[in-house]
Amino acid sequence: MKHQVFSEELVRSVVNELQIANLEQATIGEVLLVASRLEEKTGIPFIRMDQGSPGLPANQIGIEAEKAALDRGVGSQYPAAAGVAELKAAASRFVKAFIDIDIPAEGCIPTTGSVAASYGSFIACTQRIPGKNKVLFIDPGFPIQKSQLRIIGAQWEWFDIYHYRGEALREKLESYLSKGDIAAIVYSNPNNPAWICLEDSELKIIGELATRYDAIVMEDMAYFCMDFRSDLGKPWQPPYPPTVARYTDNYVLMLSSSKIFSYAGQRMAVLCVPEKLFHTHYPALAERYGVSRGSIRQALAILREDGLIYNHQGKGNFVSQSYAQLPQGFEHLDNPAFSAAWSQCDEVTVYYNYSPPAAVVQEKLKISASELTINGNLVYSRCGKPISHAFMEVPVKFIAAHNINLSDDDSVEQFLNYTLFQLASTAASRITFTVAEESTGQFLQVPPGTQVIFIEEILYSSIGEAIGLCKYYLLPEYYRIHIVRKK
Repeated sequence: MKHQVFSEELVRSVVNELQIANLEQATIGEVLLVASRLEEKTGIPFIRMDQGSPGLPANQIGIEAEKAALDRGVGSQYPAAAGVAELKAAASRFVKAFIDIDIPAEGCIPTTGSVAASYGSFIACTQRIPGKNKVLFIDPGFPIQKSQLRIIGAQWEWFDIYHYRGEALREKLESYLSKGDIAAIVYSNPNNPAWICLEDSELKIIGELATRYDAIVMEDMAYFCMDFRSDLGKPWQPPYPPTVARYTDNYVLMLSSSKIFSYAGQRMAVLCVPEKLFHTHYPALAERYGVSRGSIRQALAILREDGLIYNHQGKGNFVSQSYAQLPQGFEHLDNPAFSAAWSQCDEVTVYYNYSPPAAVVQEKLKISASELTINGNLVYSRCGKPISHAFMEVPVKFIAAHNINLSDDDSVEQFLNYTLFQLASTAASRITFTVAEESTGQFLQVPPGTQVIFIEEILYSSIGEAIGLCKYYLLPEYYRIHIVRKK
């Protein structure tokens, strides 16, 4: 070749040195090894597009969040078996914001890169129904996925999409699916290196046939929103990227952080499984792995009764704090919206104003009608979901005496959530069950009449002065009132 950069002899010698059998059929990883070795031998640099990551700076938000997580000590603990609730909820929200598909958090499974996601999916798909043990590749795709099938001993078929665009795709797919042995259909959209983008009409064909022949579509969205012919990638607004998820429930999505966020070093991805497929029972899998739907339900029920897990409807079961991690008990004077929660809240929203106290408040706090109180409505949330609501009234004179800046929202929040309890010496408390009225229902985002744990407390200073009236409305699935009783 006139403009050949490397001689064929040099390339052949590197391929032989690395013991690559056939460069034309090499995996992306093998191509990377060849490129790195050629660069080392010649000093001619490569533009790193071989793994879809050109070395762009990682998103700074991710870097700072990872630093903060490490500072909190996450590196010293194994994650819960049910997954990290914050991450799963954020993944569910991401899918809704950028794809406009509803996938519950329980179906968002973090993996060590999309390679791990496809590997696990291949195992589940090819073992779920006896006789359905082949995978159909719509190429071009990722050669490493075929290597994964070699490892697990599964067979595959493939065809190149180039000659089967549009309606021609239907007949081609049916020629394979009609045999009854195809467990899964795999493709990347957009794909690499051809950068072919499947259209909605083609994805509809794939979805309809996947449903008809009970095959699972494994849609690899590695090059997410990279069809730059459309202005994709704006959250909560169309246009959204095309996906088979709009045309079938038989699918999984694979999203990789290395391309979406230029965050390749940690090898992070999410496998997204829709609710219907996530809860589908496959007897062959149950028998193979020694579990049944009944035994799983019974085990989960026992764990919930023992307070070791809690259920979030539509999102799944999550590990609670262990008894050893519980606070000293309700006799310990602090904010129960934090301390009584099985799983820590990660966000507090505060709404407050000032007004004269109502007659009942005057009586309980022993103040006059002419005195002002600060009225705070506080909403405590976890992963974007409200788990409790508190209404607090505190005399302004008491707050002012402690040099709190009442015009600063952060100072007011800090006072109501923490300082108030630090200044209190005792509390008169009442605990009962009640139902959420309309206003509380709005704060908690639940229908009126929803059962809640109700706590009313009057906080007293060391000299017996009433310094605050607090009312808490706690959703029972997130809270346990733990009381240590002593003789």
